[in-house]
Amino acid sequence: GRGFESLRGRRVRSTSTRCTAVSCRKGGQMEVRLRTLDVPLTPALEQYIRAKIAKLDRIHARVADARFELRSERQRSGGEQFVAQFTITTSSAILRAEHRNRDIHLAIDGAIDHMTGQIKRFRKKQILSRRRSRATTQADGTAALEATAEDQSGPEMEADELSPSVVRRK
Repeated sequence: GRGFESLRGRRVRSTSTRCTAVSCRKGGQMEVRLRTLDVPLTPALEQYIRAKIAKLDRIHARVADARFELRSERQRSGGEQFVAQFTITTSSAILRAEHRNRDIHLAIDGAIDHMTGQIKRFRKKQILSRRRSRATTQADGTAALEATAEDQSGPEMEADELSPSVVRRK
């Protein structure tokens, strides 16, 4: 199996850093944990990762956890490949991005670019769901107002005079 015996002899380094780029709605800071496996985390590499994460968009949800993992894998062809994995856990979703490349900087860039797309898609879904819920509540409110207006006006008002409203529900 691929239990703990696969980690035997590998060096695991884990650090924790504060990053203000991926922040929650109230503008507070979120802690991004950096973890490396068989990759030395130099101050220059840590600064490079921080600079890239600082360019991410804001997430308008409560962020519970954020992890950035960087590891090295040996391929059967004899080469070494770097894997960068970025995971953000919010109250309603888990956003995950992973990229593999022979160059460590390209692996980091690919993972962060992929996470940027994940964040944009997540925000768009949140905005659309908010708009849909507002539209249904407004449609329900206008239908209730029309019903009360029809009850108050009595039989004198015809059905043609009321403007029809289109309500779309899924």
